[in-house]
Formats: sequence, C-alpha cells, structure tokens
Amino acid sequence: MRAGSRPIADYDRHMTSTRRRPARGVWRWLGLLLTLSAAALLLTPGGGASAEPLKSVVQLTSLTPISPQGGTTVRAKGTFVSNRTIDDVVVRLQVGTTAFVSRSSIADAAANPPFTSPVVGAEDDLRKVRRDEREQFSIAVPAEDLPFSAAGVFPLSIVAFDGSTGAVLSETSTFLPWAPETVCACESRLLMFWPLISPPARDSTGAFVASGLQTATAPGGRLSTLVRTGADAPATWVVDPAVLDAAEALGTSSSDQWLSAFSGVADTGEVVALPYGDPDVAAVSAAGRPGFLQRGQRKGDRVYQRVVGRAPRADLSWPADGAADDRVIATSGRAGDSFVLLAEPNAPQVIPLTYTPSGRIAWEDPALDVLLADGPASALVASPADTTTDVLLTRQRFLAETLLHALEISDSRLLVIAPPRRWDPSAQWADELVQAIRRAPWLKPVSLDQAVRPSAPTVERVPPSVPQLSLDRQLPAAMVLAAQRGLTDNRRLAAILTRPRQLSGPIEDALFTSVSTSWRSDTAAAEAAQGATLDRLASQRSRVRIVSKGGTLGDSSGTFPVTIRNQLDQKVVVRVAVTSTDPLRLIVKGPEDRIRIAASRSVSVGVALDAVTSGRLSFDAQLRTPKGAAYNEPVNVAVDVRGFGQITFVIFGVAVALLVLAAAIRLFRRYRASRQAAR
Repeated sequence: MRAGSRPIADYDRHMTSTRRRPARGVWRWLGLLLTLSAAALLLTPGGGASAEPLKSVVQLTSLTPISPQGGTTVRAKGTFVSNRTIDDVVVRLQVGTTAFVSRSSIADAAANPPFTSPVVGAEDDLRKVRRDEREQFSIAVPAEDLPFSAAGVFPLSIVAFDGSTGAVLSETSTFLPWAPETVCACESRLLMFWPLISPPARDSTGAFVASGLQTATAPGGRLSTLVRTGADAPATWVVDPAVLDAAEALGTSSSDQWLSAFSGVADTGEVVALPYGDPDVAAVSAAGRPGFLQRGQRKGDRVYQRVVGRAPRADLSWPADGAADDRVIATSGRAGDSFVLLAEPNAPQVIPLTYTPSGRIAWEDPALDVLLADGPASALVASPADTTTDVLLTRQRFLAETLLHALEISDSRLLVIAPPRRWDPSAQWADELVQAIRRAPWLKPVSLDQAVRPSAPTVERVPPSVPQLSLDRQLPAAMVLAAQRGLTDNRRLAAILTRPRQLSGPIEDALFTSVSTSWRSDTAAAEAAQGATLDRLASQRSRVRIVSKGGTLGDSSGTFPVTIRNQLDQKVVVRVAVTSTDPLRLIVKGPEDRIRIAASRSVSVGVALDAVTSGRLSFDAQLRTPKGAAYNEPVNVAVDVRGFGQITFVIFGVAVALLVLAAAIRLFRRYRASRQAAR
C-alpha cells in the first residue's frame, strides 16, 4: 500500500456515506414537502386532530298516500347529504307500534320523538355517498305490512345509518295517521275559515299609500296565492270588501285577473263579508256604537255586490285576536250578527275534559252562536312552512291532530279552524293543506249553517274574556266616535256634490278603514292617519260656505243679497235657510229653490226682509243639502235698516185706531152715566 493512500475499508465507508447523504438543497425540498403534506392532512375532513365533526341530514320530501288504506303502498321519498364521504349509506323507514292516546301527546312527541322499529323491506341502500352530494332515496312498503291493527296516529321515522358499522347518521321523525275505512268510522265536522283581509291600501285622497296591494294581487303574491289555492278549499271565506274595492280601483291587469278569479270562487263557495274596513269590534263596543258596525256592513255589502255581482252573507263577527267579552258579543248581536268567531283559549273549560268538545257555545243574550277556533290546529295552519320538508312535516302533524280529534270519542264533533286574519301561507303549504282536508276521510267539511245544526255541547266554560295583551292593542273608543262623526259630516258633503264618489268617496273609505284591526299594532299611526282624514274632510266642507257677513238695507223692506262661494272643482247643489234673530222686529224669507253653483264660482241669492224698526238687526243663514238637512253651522248676517216699511205704518194705524176706539168708548160711557143721573 502506498504511503498516504486510504485503506480500502475506509474508502468503502466513504463511498457508502457519500451515496446516502443528500445534498443540502434536497433536504430543504424534502422538509417543505413534509410540511405541506402535514398541513393538507390537517385541512382534510376526517384527517388530523381538528377534523370537522360528521354532519349528515336526511330529509323527507314526499309521503303518500295521505290516508293509507288496504291495497295501497306507502311511499316515502327524500334526500340524504353528509359533509364526509360515506361508503355505504342505508335509509330505512321505521314506525312505532304504540299509537298516541291524546292530542297533547302529539306536542310531546314533536319535542321528544318516541321509539320506532324498522319495517321489514322498507329501506333503500344508497351505497357510497360522496361528500356534499345530495342523494335521493325512495322507499315503498305495502300498507298491509305495517304493524297496525287499530286506527290511530303512530310515530314514523326515516333513519339513515352507516351500512358497514350500523351507526345512525341522521333521523327525521313525523306522524303516520292510520284510519282505514274497514277499522275507522270516525269523523270530525270541519268548519275551516279562509280569510281574505289586508291592511288599508289608500288614503283619504284615494291615492295608494304603498305598493303592497299591487304586489299581493300579482301572481305569486299573498292574495293571489290565497285565491288560487283556496279555489279548491272546502272552506268558508271571510272577506273584507275594502280589499275588493281597492283592487278594483288599482285597475292593473293583475288586480283585474285576481278579482275575476275571486268572483269565480264566490259563485260556488260560501263567502261572509265583514263590515267595510274590518273594524276593531272591541273598540266599537267600548264606544257603545253598534250602529257603526251596521253602517260598515251596509257599505261592505254594496261594494261586494258591485264588484262580485251578488250579495254576500254578512252575519259573522270576528273580533281581533279572537278575543271578546260579553259586552263585545252583545255589540255584535245588536249589529245583526248571528255568529261570533273567537279563539278557544279565550273561553277555556272550567274542568278540562279528556276529549275536545265541539267548538261552539250557544249564546242566549243576544241569541247567537259563538264559534271557538281550535288552538293547536289553527296554529298549525298558520305555520310559516315554506320548504318542501317543512310543509310535509306540518301536513303530517295537521293530519295527526285532526285524526286524534275524530278518534277521541265516538260522537262527531265540530272542529273550527281559523288562520290569522292576514294569513300569508306559502303556495306549497296552502296546496298541501287543501289536499289534506279533501283527502282525509275523517274530516267532513261543513258550512256555517251546518256547523250549528246539532245542539251545542253542554260544557261549562269560563266566560269569554279579552286578554290584557289584546286590551293593550285595542284602538281607542274616541277613534270610533270621531270616525262616526266624520261619516255624518262626509255624508252631508256628498249630498251637495254632483260627483260625490270623486271627492267624498275616498274620505268615506278612509274613515271606515281608520278603525281597522290592521292599526292595532300602531295606535299612534292610526290616530295620525285618522286625523289627516278628518282635516281633509273639514277643509273640503269649508270650501262651500256663505261668505256674507252683513250690509245695509236702505228701506224698511226689500231684498238682501247673500253670497255663497264654491271653491271645489265640481258643481254643487244647495239650499239656503234663513231665520230671524228677532222675529218681532225683522221678518225674513229665503229662496225656496235649489241653488246650483258651478265649480270655483260664487252666486248671490236674495233674502226678503221686512223690518218693523230701523237700526241694526240680524238673521241667521245656513246652507242645507238638497233634501233639507243642515250642511254646516248657521252664519249670522247683520243688517243696518235705515227706513220704515209698510208693516210699520200698518202697526201705527192699528195703534191709532185702537186709541180712537178707546176714547169713543170712554165718551159713550160718560154720556150714558149722565143720562142715568138726570133721571
């Protein structure tokens, strides 16, 4: 071995070490790669300590039929989605074999779903479901395979689980009404109300205050949806004629089509018209003015008949919040109503029964029927369900509530359902509700008259009352009194106009709607709106007035001119009535003919005067309607009389004649007395 040479073993170790040791740049790249890999692992669902928790949702979108019968197939459809990829997903239909025994148990089950077990063969294997991909499932099972022997409401669940581990991924619970005709002869008489009511749309000028009505009557709008879906509903419509009136005035193609559609519904269905503007009945009662309801009803009937072409039924009172006491009920009866619709919780049972009695009270003084809207069922109808799943689950609970109502006892009872008066259901929910009512064999829709044919139940109830919350929202009685006085003044204005609908019509409409139940949420706004209407009325009435204040009459008798000014933009027809303030000194006689005054013009009419003495005298002149009713307050007209009239000379001559006669009588008596003394 040469000096300085490296041993072979060392050389081998050197070469080996050289082959295995990467360069510094390689080490840098390897470190970066490892860092990125670790970060990606942490960010990937299911990887790392901070992985997102598993979230899966199974939704039921279809459950048919509404009432399973023998020979039918129960079909459930829906979707499943997860935030992770799952290799084997199975969706299964499960039912409970123990029926619900009361309506209260329905509410409990909605919060705490009861146990359910699988139905053999009722499942769908979705296999692998990738992350965030929505997969549809479909399950079908013959109705005969369901483990039910008696009619009732049973729990139903749609359960998604991991097919490889058996772990439950997601679950949706609802209710399955089971009432085959072979095992169930149950029946509830259903009185369903379908409200068509909106807030006031116009002010006292006839102008629309917002675009709400135009939107509501357009396709897809609230009122449009109610009419379209309600066309097939076996229900009693409750309509505010002010809505029809405003829609007619709107005059758009959509509003015209909406009115036409409603007229078609009204031709075949039962319609009850409320007083025009849907007044706050409790406020009217507090004011002691049942006549206000009668005036509103007459106006509503006229509007309805003009728009729809037929007279409506008009004997239902619907106090706001479904709340009334005996005074409110008595006011409705004096106004001519035969039915009062209340919410059942405002007249609870003294001793709760194990079943739901008929929603009706036979009222004796005055004689009418109080209808009690079922609380749970009405609340379900008012549900804001707008998604397919929410609509389906609400429908199933509605069916469950109504079937249990029918099954509680063997007697058929009245079930009254009343949504909120400004009900705004989604189109899908309204459609499903109508189909549920029509297809549920245990529901028998009835009309108002049919609802009260059987005797009212003898159930002891707490007298109907108005809750404090409703009292706090009630409109002031003073607003009703102001509206009634305004209507009287507006009627006088209309009486002198040649085109009353143009001016006094919108004011009348606004006065009726100024005490609408729509204002109960904002009393200050209600008072401001009514004040603006009354101010406009006073301003318009003052534009037709007597402007004469006084003058001089050069003789003791003659014609004195009285000037009447018309500042309106239409011709008016009036009369003038005059009355002397001192009939012994001044005799007056006004014109008897009607006086026509063109728009923005003034006319003078002659008043015949005959004064007994000279000096400052006066008479009152008052405008009257063509039929003689007072239009406004009298105006005092002062007259400076500067001469004597014929009547003065007549009176003077009579006085002289009387003096001469008295003197002659006195002389005759003296003559006769002297002759008797001479004898």
